[in-house]
Amino acid sequence: ASVYLSVLARSSVSTLADVAQALYDRRSLVRWMAMRRTLFVFPREDIPLVQAAVSTPLAVALRKRLVSLLERNGAEPPIVGETASWLDSLASRVENALRARGEATGAELSTVERDLRTFIPARAPSDRPQNVTTSLLTWMSAEGRLVRGTPTGAWTSRHHRWEPVNRWWPDGLPSIDLGQAQQALARRWLTRFGPATVDDLQWWAGWNKTTVRRALGNLPVDEIDLHGGPGIMLRAEPANTADAIPRDALDEAHATSTARKPHPHHCCRPSIPRPWDGNTATGCSVSTSKPYSTRPATSAPPCGGTAKSSGHGP
Repeated sequence: ASVYLSVLARSSVSTLADVAQALYDRRSLVRWMAMRRTLFVFPREDIPLVQAAVSTPLAVALRKRLVSLLERNGAEPPIVGETASWLDSLASRVENALRARGEATGAELSTVERDLRTFIPARAPSDRPQNVTTSLLTWMSAEGRLVRGTPTGAWTSRHHRWEPVNRWWPDGLPSIDLGQAQQALARRWLTRFGPATVDDLQWWAGWNKTTVRRALGNLPVDEIDLHGGPGIMLRAEPANTADAIPRDALDEAHATSTARKPHPHHCCRPSIPRPWDGNTATGCSVSTSKPYSTRPATSAPPCGGTAKSSGHGP
């Protein structure tokens, strides 16, 4: 629902139907699991970059976690053979079933592939009893094999139908080199929000320190002082660098990061909502000042405040 509300808050003429058309008819916007295992809405053309930079590594972790959970807690009925092989086979069967149907909910898929109903009991206080369905479909979506389609109810519904990725990309999702994708994503973030801290980039992207260092390694980045703390900024940017990562994904996630760990170079000037252009998702906009220097700072920002988030990412 946050996508709809973000648009309606910034447009006096757009309707719920306009947003739904962008998401499900024109398919210019796509719901995709990305940074920090969070659902975002991206322009369709950015999905290959986000998939390579964030979602594919996330899918590896999700699969490993599910295999470990099944091996630790067991399953009802018990899994015959190697757990990882059983899980991969089930994912392939589910993908084939979904291609045959065109679209389906998780419950509908479980009537075709009954192994989706495999029960995982709770073995620890932090566990919750569950079927395999949700975890497996989430992993498959992070791998770029499934796409979240139309909601099953009203626009506020959190439940949706799944579609095979070839219904959105008939020739398959374009492949991008991992290192190049992560570098491009880091560049876009710094272009929009630099100067910033390495920790903020790491938190926003959900990367570890090694990945962040690798992503920044070949970028023209200068180390600077941010009022007594270490920061980084791009040394130079092409005049017409495209900022194709969606505004809501960047603005709201960065605002959340700033609220989580405020830095004095973020100023509290009023937020100015951007009008919706009918194609790009919009969200909470946080204006920031850039009082940075290469020398230790001697005073606080003019407004003396920090940016605050009015919401979370989609």
